[in-house]
Amino acid sequence: MPKRVNRDTEVIIVNNTKGGFSERIPGGISIVLNEYGDTAYINHGELVKLLGRGRAGRRKFEKMDIVISEVVTDGVTIKNITDELRLTKPYEELHGLLDTEFTDDIDYIDVDEIDLFLQECEYDELEKIMNNKKSYVRKTLAEHAADLHKRGELNDFNKMSIIATGLGQNERDIQSFWTDIREANKYQV
Repeated sequence: MPKRVNRDTEVIIVNNTKGGFSERIPGGISIVLNEYGDTAYINHGELVKLLGRGRAGRRKFEKMDIVISEVVTDGVTIKNITDELRLTKPYEELHGLLDTEFTDDIDYIDVDEIDLFLQECEYDELEKIMNNKKSYVRKTLAEHAADLHKRGELNDFNKMSIIATGLGQNERDIQSFWTDIREANKYQV
């Protein structure tokens, strides 16, 4: 049975998308995370409300758009929080990427480690994730890969091909897919 978490338990959430996130919690605060890596402190009660905002609210956490990166309150772990919110499977999958087991010992999640996974993973490992339509981390891997490619830090055509085909791109269009991503970066302000 999961440990019950007090509604005043404070957690840190982080924006893991390359875009912004804004949400007003009914009867509570507004959360604005404009850029990748922006963080916000919220309590467990607010987190429950944020997840309870229909399927879209839960999906933001299941698909790793928003990540619970740390628990500020002593005696409570990220795993305690995810167990109670029924988010254990997505976090177990994320930790599989990071080569760690998702246990009560985990006290911090660094979303930048997803970039490291992409740079160091084996092709078959990446292919397994990208071909699994039910994967919780598939979308976030694609976003991180696109950002790495824009910065010139991911140029392994085999990995780029696995990601593009996993997203439904035709094999003939893979080169233009990645060229479009790189070119789009030139016009961003």
